[in-house]
Amino acid sequence: QPRSRGLGDVYKRQIVNIMRNWNGVIYMTASPLGLESLINSLTQPIHMYKKLSILDTFIDIFNIPIYIASTDMSSFGSNTVCLTQNICNFNENLLNNYVGLLLQAFYYCGIYDALIKLATTTEEGSEINKKSKFLLKKIMYLSSYLLPEVPHFPSPVSYTHLRAHETEA
Repeated sequence: QPRSRGLGDVYKRQIVNIMRNWNGVIYMTASPLGLESLINSLTQPIHMYKKLSILDTFIDIFNIPIYIASTDMSSFGSNTVCLTQNICNFNENLLNNYVGLLLQAFYYCGIYDALIKLATTTEEGSEINKKSKFLLKKIMYLSSYLLPEVPHFPSPVSYTHLRAHETEA
């Protein structure tokens, strides 16, 4: 098993490297055997260490330092040089656009439903429970700033409402 763990780390790094460029995100999202398959496997009955490895991979993919700019120009620091106010719009930089593309790809492939299911059906306080909640919070936080048109709460609210009715029955 140590060898398979090492192999898993190699695969994890490969997936992260693929998802770190625009073409890789499009490629992994276009194929049903790509990102969608990985996300769907989080809700399937597979070994817990595999689910943890997938969650760790997703966390690494979103481990990108981005700057969510405020409207206060004085908060940008003295080393930021702007020629005009129109050019210096930090909300529209390429890194934020890339993270927006990542968020759209994950949303399209069903990440919200998978993470909510993991967060609500696993034992409270377990490692997989904590990681799924952490990733869900991170994705929702980034989405609220970078993708205002993506519905962030209808899916979680409907799922928890459905779970409440299942426990009553």
